[in-house]
Amino acid sequence: MTDTSQSPEWEFYERHFATARMAHYLKEFDGDKNRARALYAWNNEISAGFWELLAYLEVGLRNTIDRQMTARRLAVGNEQHWLIGESQNLIQLNSRLGKDLEAAKRRVHQNGKELTGEQMLSELSFNFWTLMIANKTKKYWPDLAGGFIGLPSRSSKDLACLLNEVRNFRNRIGHHHRIWNLDLQMMHQKIKTVALFIDPAFSEWLAHKSRVDDILKRRP
Repeated sequence: MTDTSQSPEWEFYERHFATARMAHYLKEFDGDKNRARALYAWNNEISAGFWELLAYLEVGLRNTIDRQMTARRLAVGNEQHWLIGESQNLIQLNSRLGKDLEAAKRRVHQNGKELTGEQMLSELSFNFWTLMIANKTKKYWPDLAGGFIGLPSRSSKDLACLLNEVRNFRNRIGHHHRIWNLDLQMMHQKIKTVALFIDPAFSEWLAHKSRVDDILKRRP
């Protein structure tokens, strides 16, 4: 268990982290404030462990999609970056993709950078990459499928389902919600499975990098 001998008083936690927020931790241990503080610290630690994996996964996913979409354009002799050349098609297929594209453009301009596909690539959210595998954009799937060499079939259904779950989990961590009450072993496996669908070697590398199993063993 995490050492809480030097922890501030409980009132400190309620003041800075909110009474309603801390109530969930207190309830888990029937009012034991030391254990509740330890769980709060552990929740941050396990969230950080997962965030590392999600950072690797997100960049790997977007580069896979970018590589396949780029090859799609080059196959017909079009060298314009697909995030520029396909933007109107994407917006027509799914308005949510359009919102993400517009947000990425604003961030590029705010950063004082030239509006290029490469700059937009780094500004797009995980949500965008999830939507690229969704049913509304299935016209692109035949070209994207070749990038997911570990996918058991040519169907995108399993991948899309997993990506939605991973995105929701990522958002919980991003908004600093508690995750200790979730099946974290299962979520760990789902993240590795998405990586497996991209490339079995990527999943193996991610598993080697992961600190999640070690942190899970230390749960208060």
